[in-house]
Amino acid sequence: MTAVAAFDDDIAPRTLTALHDLGLAAPDDLAVIGFDDTEYGALGTPALTTVRIVAEVHGRLDARAVLGLDPARAQPRARADHRARLGVTPAGSTAHPLRPGAGYAARR
Repeated sequence: MTAVAAFDDDIAPRTLTALHDLGLAAPDDLAVIGFDDTEYGALGTPALTTVRIVAEVHGRLDARAVLGLDPARAQPRARADHRARLGVTPAGSTAHPLRPGAGYAARR
């Protein structure tokens, strides 16, 4: 395993703590990424790489879906289908791919 994608930015720091308790570190031994892009992710060591969702865009699309409106034509439609617009806030809990043998296994 090379990475953990945590459910959210509340769980991800706990993952970093568990790694530390096991004598491991992010990103050297395991990359950790959260989801939500909260300000708390930047407070830890290492700072948390996190995925953010463009909430304003999704709010508008979701409201239109609830109302049954097609955003292109402003008329009812049978199904709402849109793709998530996501971004990544890179930080210290992830890194570029390691060369083989550079992590924990190489130190054992």
